[in-house]
Amino acid sequence: MRRLLKPGGRLAIVDLVKRPTPIGPPLDMRRSPQELQGLIDLAPAGLFEVGEYFYLQLFGKKD
Repeated sequence: MRRLLKPGGRLAIVDLVKRPTPIGPPLDMRRSPQELQGLIDLAPAGLFEVGEYFYLQLFGKKD
């Protein structure tokens, strides 16, 4: 991902929260924000709640 981002570019990931919800995949298929940070070789640039069941996490290039 790092090489595909333009300078100043951001990667946005929307996922379901990692707790039981009436919608979405099983918990073992979801990733917490901390798990995403460990999987993606980019710097976390923001974390936002999106409704009751979702969150959005932004990533940017590490300096």
